Amino acid sequence: MQLPDVKTLLNDSNLLTVKATTQLQKSYKLEQAKLKALKHNYLIMRSLDIIKIKSKR
Repeated sequence: MQLPDVKTLLNDSNLLTVKATTQLQKSYKLEQAKLKALKHNYLIMRSLDIIKIKSKR
C-alpha cells in the first residue's frame, strides 16, 4: 500500500475549502437579501401605520 502524494492531498483539501467557502458566501448573500426584504417590508408597514394614525385624527 502506498501513501497518497502530499500535493494531491493539499489540492483536494483546498478544493473542499473553496467549495465550503463558496457555499458560505452564497448563504450569506441569500440571508442579506432576506434581511433587506424584511427591512423594506417593515418600512412599508410602518409608513402605512403612520398614515392610518394620521387619517384617524
